[in-house]
Amino acid sequence: LFRVSCFLGAKLSGAAPDCVEAVARFGRHLGIAYQIYDDLADYFGDEARIGKTLGTDLASGKLTLPLITLSELLPLAERQTLTEEITGKRAPQLGLRLQQMNDLGIFAAVTAAVHAELAAATAALAPWTDYPATPHLLALGGVLRAQVAALQISG
Repeated sequence: LFRVSCFLGAKLSGAAPDCVEAVARFGRHLGIAYQIYDDLADYFGDEARIGKTLGTDLASGKLTLPLITLSELLPLAERQTLTEEITGKRAPQLGLRLQQMNDLGIFAAVTAAVHAELAAATAALAPWTDYPATPHLLALGGVLRAQVAALQISG
């Protein structure tokens, strides 16, 4: 959705074809960064601030980057138990999983992925500093960085 929105906005503004593609790449990377942030917020957010119930990804069996990263770092037996929780064969142990995420540095690892996507988004627009929307698009990355930082503060 982010990619298409950016693509259409640039296209309809009459931007050069290369610029339209760059803006679309920006949107793709911004969208990926936002999705990772949203997945992170499910474990490290504050329900009142975010406005959604936390821990629903594990309970609904949604495989997200925080869970994938956790799974990769767990010993085999624990990884199998986590897989059973994700697939609904075992009740989710959210408290345990949050503790493991904290102990294993999942927040930092997944936050690094958000920042990598934001850096790629910024790089996509680097040749297009004269495009009128560039400062506004780059500001969106700043908003997302602030949201991630707020997770860190509340998490």
